[in-house]
Amino acid sequence: MELKLFLAWLTTAGAAWLTYKLIDEVPALKELGPKAKRRAAYVLSAVIAILAYLAQMPFGFVAVPAGWQAWAQALFLVGTSAFGLATIIHGESDLPAERPAEGVIL
Repeated sequence: MELKLFLAWLTTAGAAWLTYKLIDEVPALKELGPKAKRRAAYVLSAVIAILAYLAQMPFGFVAVPAGWQAWAQALFLVGTSAFGLATIIHGESDLPAERPAEGVIL
């Protein structure tokens, strides 16, 4: 895989995937409760994605945003995209396919 493709992948789904690998492997993260793990995953995925986005700039793989508003928009987009993908991966991999209907009256 080329560096350009790797960094692009790490800016999106790769950040979410790597986050869940880290949570499964790093002892301090592994010991967190479910809610804390979820919050850690959101933050980690956004940080990883933003760092991968920034790493693309010196190589000219992405354009450097012009002005603080463009920077804010770009970082927000990258961070929230990774956050959203982490949520999807969590839902697909960690949650049961069917939840028991506790106290639900149909």
